[in-house]
Amino acid sequence: MKGFFALAFLFAASHFFCEKKAFPVVGLVTANNEPVEFEIDWDEKWFGRAPSSEYDHDIARISALLASNAYSKVKEAQKSGSIEKNPLRNTYALLGVRDEDIFYDYDIDYENPVFGHDQAAYSFASKTIDSFLGKKTLVFITVRGTTFTFEEWNSNVNIADTKKDYDFHHEGFMKCAVKIMASFEHYLLQKRIDPKDAFLLLSGHSRGASVINLISEQIANNDIFDKSRVYSFPIGCPKVINDIENKVDTKSGKYSFVWNISNEEDLVPSMPPAFKTWNYKRYGNDLVIPCRWNTEKYEEEYVPVFNKNYSKIMGRTLNPFRTGSYLPSQIVREICELCPDTDKFYNMLFKPRKRTEGVMERILYHADEEMGDVTKFGGLPQKIGDLDKETLEKAMFLFIDMHTPEAYLSWMLSFDADRLYKDLESSVIALKGSVSAAVFDGEGNLLLKVDEGKVRMKTRKDPVGAFNTATHTYIGLPATENFTVVLQKESLFPTPVEVGVERYSGTGVFERVVTTEKFKLRNGSSLKFTAGKKSIEIEDGGKIGCEKTEEIDELKRADDLYFSPELNIALDKEVQIGFHMGLRAIYGTFLFTLDDKSEFMEDDVEFSLGIGSMANIFGRIYIDPEIFWNIKAASPTARLALSYQPRKRARFFMAGNFDMDFGDGFSVDPSIQFGIKF
Repeated sequence: MKGFFALAFLFAASHFFCEKKAFPVVGLVTANNEPVEFEIDWDEKWFGRAPSSEYDHDIARISALLASNAYSKVKEAQKSGSIEKNPLRNTYALLGVRDEDIFYDYDIDYENPVFGHDQAAYSFASKTIDSFLGKKTLVFITVRGTTFTFEEWNSNVNIADTKKDYDFHHEGFMKCAVKIMASFEHYLLQKRIDPKDAFLLLSGHSRGASVINLISEQIANNDIFDKSRVYSFPIGCPKVINDIENKVDTKSGKYSFVWNISNEEDLVPSMPPAFKTWNYKRYGNDLVIPCRWNTEKYEEEYVPVFNKNYSKIMGRTLNPFRTGSYLPSQIVREICELCPDTDKFYNMLFKPRKRTEGVMERILYHADEEMGDVTKFGGLPQKIGDLDKETLEKAMFLFIDMHTPEAYLSWMLSFDADRLYKDLESSVIALKGSVSAAVFDGEGNLLLKVDEGKVRMKTRKDPVGAFNTATHTYIGLPATENFTVVLQKESLFPTPVEVGVERYSGTGVFERVVTTEKFKLRNGSSLKFTAGKKSIEIEDGGKIGCEKTEEIDELKRADDLYFSPELNIALDKEVQIGFHMGLRAIYGTFLFTLDDKSEFMEDDVEFSLGIGSMANIFGRIYIDPEIFWNIKAASPTARLALSYQPRKRARFFMAGNFDMDFGDGFSVDPSIQFGIKF
């Protein structure tokens, strides 16, 4: 306890003596704008007051500032001779670094025969500081993230271009790290810096974060630096190693000086995947900033404070997803279903790696010239249709706000560490089978409706996430509150439904299936259970806690008016085309009958008008009783169709068709049809 109070006193004292400096700030999106200034604390005595295995928010803020300013137009400032217009250089200067002690490598030759696209812009700097341990040298490595250039984005997807099969290290990131580390060793020799007696601060965002994460791996595996004096803060860091055999404990004390700072809503830290046969990881500790899924009173208490800083940089307020890790985690699931391993990523039929490269080249080829306007990246509006600028900007802002260094820096400047970082897990409800479902919040408001395995996206409201696969419906729920989930199946016979609860870590990584239960539902019966905060309390193999409930209006058949084309052929080769329109409970039908002699609009062509109704028998099997009136023959026809709907809309059917004739007495002419309803 005495040690704790001593450490607390030490940190309080360091804040009392620290100096506020007005640092310039730019970033990925604001690189072309004039820098804005923020007053941020700076004190050289932060270094050494505690080992780097203890998170230091003051040093982390400076690192985030450097990572954001790494997007400065360094090359342009150097060529024009206006170094004072380089915010990165001005940041180093405010930290006390002389110009002659800064090294930049921003003029990248992507035609380099060794490294090609696998390069990143970076800078080194050094100065003597009056640290907590006395006079020492502080050395900086700052690596820029990906700008809107095809080459570096292409390298981000280079997980194993050389082998085109499994590789432990992400090839594109690793080649960058090797190149920068070799250059850094030369810098240390040139400046005559003794790494054993120096402090090292590693800063980077996105691609730059992945590179410093791998540089941290190299430092951890050698004795060049005293690791207690190495501070590494990868921000928005992708994963860097594919440890499919779980050989490396990336969270061990060996890598305790690495502090990965992520946003649960950010797609980038979730890639490459960590799901099924993919097992990508990054080294070090994970810290997660606030979002709607991990923070109570997020909108009321956190966002307004954040926006004071963010609006100063961006000129607008935050536009978050509000569905936490759901979107990134489910994109990971889909990728892993499509490409089960590295070999498939490179060599399966439609060549995902090659196709991805082609798409990126088309989108990003001219993007660097348009960095100042998010609506013009690589002519993006022309790629996705004629959207008005306001709609396009809003869509783009969702992805910008989850990842840019400006957003990460604003969060870190807005809150101290004890309020900033969250570790709350989340859950996904996996429904297997053609089942209807509804999700309600604590006040009984409908947040989502699923109709027989199909998510009704128009009903979805934040913070619930949902999507379909061929066999499952996945519903994502935060653990900040509880929700009521109601299940129902309007089938004539009991239909089994499987309900699973999946657990996700605070960083949005799939951990395990906590429990799976099977139930049987039929017309008139419903089940409900509590999920969200309750899901996190379920122990492995525990019960979900379903109970019977009365049928509710939100789970009745969707009464949407629908239009469904039909094509069928009978065993006598007679073909019918037409459509159905109406409700599933009762709909109207028009059919146009052809045989091998029919010509459109000739007298021998038959038209039929009818009505029908669709009912579920079991699972995805349906029955449609229908009655038609044949206009030419002036006689009725009855049809009983049995159909199967593999997913979503299309239904394949077999029908018994009964033409009735009342001319000379009564006769029935049966036939068999096979067809599809779209």
